[in-house]
Formats: sequence, structure tokens, C-alpha cells
Amino acid sequence: MLHIGPTRVRASRCGGPLLNAHNGGLLVQFVTGINDHVGMFGGRTIIQTNGLFLGSPEHNNVESMLSPLVNFRGKVVFEVSIKSANPRGLATTTRLDAGNFPLAFKAVGHLDSLHRKLKIHATDFVG
Repeated sequence: MLHIGPTRVRASRCGGPLLNAHNGGLLVQFVTGINDHVGMFGGRTIIQTNGLFLGSPEHNNVESMLSPLVNFRGKVVFEVSIKSANPRGLATTTRLDAGNFPLAFKAVGHLDSLHRKLKIHATDFVG
């Protein structure tokens, strides 16, 4: 479902914007598609994620998936939600396996590395 407000666009009920490579590709396609109209949304796009997909060892194409954002006219902000202070808390609050706890932190590292490598100077990574 797509919600459009005066200064923002929010995609929801799609299983998470970065749940898997398919959703990530659609998200990047959408963000680059609004490039000419980014001013309508306050000049920035916020991508929220729990980081599990981006931090997983199986996901090794973060760079190729996100590299089209280099040409985005506005600012892209990644917000990685740290769900708990420890593995047990993650399991309790999200019902995910406690072994997933480090993935959000790895996602922040991957995004920071990508930021430096691609020199996406108009991008923030918020952990």
C-alpha cells in the first residue's frame, strides 16, 4: 500500500522495504523513479529497515542493489532499527531467533562501507 502525504511517501504492507532482494530492488526503483519530484517530499527519502536482510551473510549484493541511489537528487536516509540491547531481548520483543541480533549492526557497517565506497555524499546512515 502506498500512502502519499504533503511531504512524504510511505510504502507499507509490502513485507518490508528491505525484506529481500526483490523488495529492495522495487524500493530502489521507486526511489529513483521519484527523482524528478523529490522536492515535493521535502528533498529526502527515508528508508527504514531492521537490518536483518542487509546484515545477513547470504546477502552479498548490497552494493549493486543500492548503487543506483548515487544519482538521486535528494537525500536518502537509512534508518536501521536496533530492536533490543541484547540477543535475548530481540527474541522476546520480535520472536526472531536470538542469533539474528548482530545482523542490524552488520547492516550499519555494510551501509557505512557502501557510503564511503560509492561516495554517496547526500546519504545518511542512521543506526
